Amino acid sequence: MTIRLTRRADADLLDIAEYTADRWGDAQADVYTRAFAKAFQRLDENPRMLGSRARDDLGRGYRTLLVEQHLVIYRHRAGTTHIMRVLHQRMNLPLHRLS
Repeated sequence: MTIRLTRRADADLLDIAEYTADRWGDAQADVYTRAFAKAFQRLDENPRMLGSRARDDLGRGYRTLLVEQHLVIYRHRAGTTHIMRVLHQRMNLPLHRLS
């Protein structure tokens, strides 16, 4: 299987790392970065892993996985897991463009 990140997801991860480093330091930003990398690896192994949720309210086939305080929003198609966005869990997801 393969993991693909959209440009928006890439930008989300950069924003999260920069904000975390500015607010809590580089060590905490590294903790978050490693947590996301580990979550993406687990999703690659099992896109419907325990803890993930179907989110058809966001669009057909969408799922989320909570990583720290952020929701990884993704879809799995034809052997590829597409990471669409990575947004803070308090955000109103339907207000954010997912594709």
